[in-house]
Amino acid sequence: MLKGKWFELTRLDAINSIENYQKADADLSSDKSWLLVFMEKGEGVFLYNSKSLSLNSMQYALINPSSVSEFVSLKEASAFFVRFRAEGAAAKPLLQSNSTRLFVPLRGDVPPEPDCLSLIRYLYRQFAASSEDQLFMVTQLTALFHILSRHARASGVTPFKKKNLSEQTLSFIEANLNRALSADDYEEALKHSYHHLNLLFKQSYNQTIKQYQLHARMRHAASLLLSGKNVQETSRLLGYDDYYFFIRCFKKVHGITPGQYVKQPEIP
Repeated sequence: MLKGKWFELTRLDAINSIENYQKADADLSSDKSWLLVFMEKGEGVFLYNSKSLSLNSMQYALINPSSVSEFVSLKEASAFFVRFRAEGAAAKPLLQSNSTRLFVPLRGDVPPEPDCLSLIRYLYRQFAASSEDQLFMVTQLTALFHILSRHARASGVTPFKKKNLSEQTLSFIEANLNRALSADDYEEALKHSYHHLNLLFKQSYNQTIKQYQLHARMRHAASLLLSGKNVQETSRLLGYDDYYFFIRCFKKVHGITPGQYVKQPEIP
């Protein structure tokens, strides 16, 4: 049985706004819209119908129009807010995935693959450039919801259960993108041997801790570059002492240098 609160969304027909917040002045008022809160990094705490809920890096929440919600805090965070128009209601999800019906949990983890963060950033940039192509953007948002729904079903994770070791490891990586983590750092923080953590992580995500950490840091690097930081600033903010080593790492992940990436921001 799939636990936690779920919603069934129907007739998703328009995106009203896409915003990015770094502090707790985020407006959660419903204005009769549904709201997807996508936490890119950091930690956010908000009240949902008088109950305190927290979101960490690479988690999301779906807030229905009839709820009473407000942000309490955003700590070293970046969160995307997508307001959209749809019909929907609280519902028990079908046990098996159904491509004609869309069920999304109130709160859940963003899967490491496919790259949902790049998709939400892409929608953010597209909406800022032009909000006219609603059909295309609604199609992309619907696809994102299907990915989140599928992941929630496959993992069997209730939105409020304690994270397992692999999930804790992933959250630890996402919370420390500004430095190179050693095996000792993982062992001190998670109280298990690095070998054990790495074995579980690979079983869960089909990649090693080192591989995921590199891709996560370079994903964050791309975000910093697109926000206006230059290559040297980005290298420093990510904790790289060797500027040229950072460039090699970026190219290894993205296929192009940071300088080329800035000149071609449409490349994911």
